[in-house]
Amino acid sequence: MISSKDDELLDTYKRLRNLQKALNGQFVDQLSKKSVLECAKKLGLAKGKVMIFDSPDELPALMDFCLYNSRMGGKNVIERYAQQTPPPPESDEMKVLQAMLDSYFSVFMVEQVYAGRGVLLSSFGEEKVFLMDLGLGDTAVTGMSMAGRVLPFPDFHMSAGAFLPLYEEPVSKAVFPILEKWVLHHPDMGRTKLSPGLSASFSAEVIRASLRAGALKSVKYSDAWA
Repeated sequence: MISSKDDELLDTYKRLRNLQKALNGQFVDQLSKKSVLECAKKLGLAKGKVMIFDSPDELPALMDFCLYNSRMGGKNVIERYAQQTPPPPESDEMKVLQAMLDSYFSVFMVEQVYAGRGVLLSSFGEEKVFLMDLGLGDTAVTGMSMAGRVLPFPDFHMSAGAFLPLYEEPVSKAVFPILEKWVLHHPDMGRTKLSPGLSASFSAEVIRASLRAGALKSVKYSDAWA
């Protein structure tokens, strides 16, 4: 596990995080208005052809969902970039791109907090991953639950940018029945990745229910979507 004095690993995280921010912006520019609107409808953020936000902080959640779940010809914008214009194999950009390709959405619980560095998360009570996140390292508490997409690297995981807090009672009451339903019908969740279609459906249900219940009323993103 990461040491609070491991400055080299922290420097690596900051360097890769900055690259991820740049790729996020690049990929968002490639999304069509039609695909963004379709994603907004799936998350309950649009009526007809008009997108409606209760908070500007809902936009990062929408963009995360679009980047990974809006598909054309069976591929999302990240997969198309990797296929058409891949960066050099050993570059930091390739490391970030590969982590984005290997990413997954899940519901997590905080097992331990590392001040100023991040949190140890468990998914479905089984897999444990260290999420490097400087903000959560200062604000998270043991036992809190959250939902979001994580990018795996050899020494840590990184959030895609938009984690949804689930610990407020109205939010947890809205989301956990969805989680229970999915675990019942897909008992391997947490051990194997869902197919792209199932992952999109699962994340859409969780995000939509979270937003409707007010998950982002007291949240402001300041990391990958800053």
